Amino acid sequence: MTDYDEYYYDFGVFEERLNFFDPQISTVSAQAKVSKIENEFQPQYRINISSKYIKFRLVGDKVIYWESQNVNFPTKKK
Repeated sequence: MTDYDEYYYDFGVFEERLNFFDPQISTVSAQAKVSKIENEFQPQYRINISSKYIKFRLVGDKVIYWESQNVNFPTKKK
């Protein structure tokens, strides 16, 4: 087993509202007049709770292992 340094960056817990599509709901419609609609449709969404983190293991200056959850890394292009 090699000795290594481990770094853990915790970005916390995030709550995200995810919308669902219902084909019965029209998002755009042509109407002659605007009318007030009350409680016609129930909201359609769910709450997604996730934690975000990055973990690195280093030996000297080299990364020997890394792991992430719910973190998007930008890609460096040449």
